[in-house]
Formats: sequence, C-alpha cells, structure tokens
Amino acid sequence: MTYYWLITVLGFTVAIILSLFIHRLTRDLFVFTNIFSLLWGASILINIWSLNGMIRVEPETLTILFGAWWLLLIGALCILQPYDKPMFADKIDRKKTVYLFLFLIGAHLLAFSIEIASMGINLQDPVGSLAAARVNQDIDLNAIPWFMQPFRNGYTFYIPLGVIMLRKGWISGKLLAAVCVMGAITSLVFFTRGPLFKVIMTILVSLNAVFPKEQNRIILICGLLGLLGFLVFGYMQSVIDDVPAGQAGNGSQTQAFASYIGGPMLAYETILEGNYLASEYGLYSFDIPNYILKKMGFIHDYTSLIREYMEFPIVTNVYTFLDCFTLDFGIAGAMAGALGIGMLAAAAYNLMKAKGSFFAIAGYSMVSYCLLMAIANNEFIRFSFFLFIFSSWIFDRYIAADSDV
Repeated sequence: MTYYWLITVLGFTVAIILSLFIHRLTRDLFVFTNIFSLLWGASILINIWSLNGMIRVEPETLTILFGAWWLLLIGALCILQPYDKPMFADKIDRKKTVYLFLFLIGAHLLAFSIEIASMGINLQDPVGSLAAARVNQDIDLNAIPWFMQPFRNGYTFYIPLGVIMLRKGWISGKLLAAVCVMGAITSLVFFTRGPLFKVIMTILVSLNAVFPKEQNRIILICGLLGLLGFLVFGYMQSVIDDVPAGQAGNGSQTQAFASYIGGPMLAYETILEGNYLASEYGLYSFDIPNYILKKMGFIHDYTSLIREYMEFPIVTNVYTFLDCFTLDFGIAGAMAGALGIGMLAAAAYNLMKAKGSFFAIAGYSMVSYCLLMAIANNEFIRFSFFLFIFSSWIFDRYIAADSDV
C-alpha cells in the first residue's frame, strides 16, 4: 500500500510541476492543460477514495494513468509558445458575418426540430418521454439529412461567432446571452452529458479567447456554469433512473457519478488485463477514415465508437480517452497518443493566440471540450471532430474580408 501512495504523491507532484511550467509560459488560467489536469486529477482521486475503494485501480494501472497525464503535458510544453499580445481577427466582413450568424442559428434550429419530431415526444409528459427516448436509444441520428449533420450541435459555431461579434460591438451582450441560453436548452433535451458540457466549454473558452483581460469575470461565470451543469447533470440522471429500462444497476447517485468520473479508469484497467475483445473490423482509432470509406462504399462495416458495458462494481461503457490507443497499439500506443494529443492541443492554442480568427477560436473551443471529456472517452478520433474542424475553416474563409465568396 505504501508503494501505491508513493506513486500517487509522485504522480501529482510531477503533474503540478509541469503545469507550473506551462502557466509560466502562457499566463492563462484557462489554458487547455489546466482543463484536462483538473478533471484527470479529480478522476484519479475519486477512483482511489470513492465507494470505499470499490473502483480503485491497481498500482500498475495508476502508473500508466499518471504517465499519460505527464506525457500530455510534456507534449504541450514542446509546442506551446508565449504570446504577450494575443492577436484578434479584425479582417472579417461585417455583412457576411451577420448573414453567417443568422444562417447557423437557423440551420441548428431546423436540425433540432427534425430530430425532435423523429422522437415522437409525448406532449403530456415531454420530460419523461425525452428521457425514455434517451434510455431506449430512440434517437435516430439518420433523421437529419447528411448535409445538415454539422448543425446538430450548431451552438459550437454560432456562440464563438457571437462572442467575436460582441467584441466588435455588432451585437449586444443580452442578445449573445439569449443565444447561449437557446443553445443550452437544445443541448438538454437529449438527456446526455456531452452536449451540455459542450455548450458550457464553448461559452467559457470563447469568452476567454476574445476577452483575455476579463479572466476574473470569466472565473465567476465558470463557477456558476459549472455548478449549474453539475445540478442539471444530477437532475437528468435522476429522471433517467425513473425510466424502468434506465435503471442500469448503479444503486446510488454516487455510483452513477462514479460511472463517468473515476469509474472509467477501472474500466480501462479491464483493457490492460486483456478482457476487452479486439475488433473484427479494423482499428478502433481510425473512426475518421473508416467513416469516409464506408460512405464511399469501400467497406461495409467498421468498429463502433460505443463500447461494451462493464457491469461490476459499477455500470459504465466509457473507458477514458486511452482506450482506443491501447486496444490498437498497446501501452506504448496509449503513451504516444497522450503525447500527440498534448501537441495537437498546443498547436490549436498557439493558433488561437496568434490569429484570433473564428476558425482558431471555434477549433480551440472544440479541442478544450474534447480534453474535458477525456476522462470518459476519446472525442478526437471521431468523424464529427474532423467535420467540425473542416466546417469551421469553410465558414472562416467565407467571412474573411478578402474572400470572394
């Protein structure tokens, strides 16, 4: 047991030292490494101390979890650059930006309406029927035409754009707040954690990118949104548990919470132990090329992003962001993956500071969200991540002042 606590103390000490080096370089409390470290460190502590040690991982697994944390921070340190005077995109066309802002809101509401209509909501009990649709997997992702898929989470586009417009004085703070609330409401109806936290991260990261001198206010907003997100998440979980099919075996709110924070590390341990079967359809990490190849008809099936459930001691089907790298390439792949993600996120941060463009801010917001979710699953390998980055670049080119579009 002494060895276990030595690993823990050493692990946190090295991570804190690396984080201090990064802070000295960036002088930014909201830098992506702090977002990741806060959640990853909390997950380790919850894994160790919650539920009377029921979900505690073995020392070997704990070493790998700390190693991945260190390497992500080291990867970031290798790429990060200091920016004393962050740039802000001034060369955008006002008329095109307003048109794009309205288009993105309209496209999101249209996609949202199509998806809601496909779920057959009971108007006498809308909350219960929405929760039942989530539990029974009655949400048809194909209900939305393929060309509207980028707009399912349209708030990830129009919130960063709205923050830029606020900075330029083109819209009021009240209008931006109303747009953010609308995005948050549309994220809640599907009773899943991802969209809710995506809205919160998009708001916070965009505000911090565009108004870097207002960090004290942003910290207050962060605390309020974090508390609100936690309360809403707890409420959604309680509603889901009231659905007969939704009682998946987690006997308390603490266990339900641990199935997303701390518990996934125990689930990841089952991969290290060889208890998760290899895919029959290729590599887990290759969702982006596999999606494209399937749409082009070159392959008929590929590895699902949805993992099998672990039933004991908690019920969960999320295995941390390390799962796909480990399944495909072993522990070395997990370490290389963590290092690569740290470098990728640092490149996105550098671009945001150097350019301050819509593409840079929206892209960095998405990267920050993916790191927030790293305690549960890997969002970087998804085709939706690639589609978002590509779409953001197209929109950025459209509103550029020197664009002929």
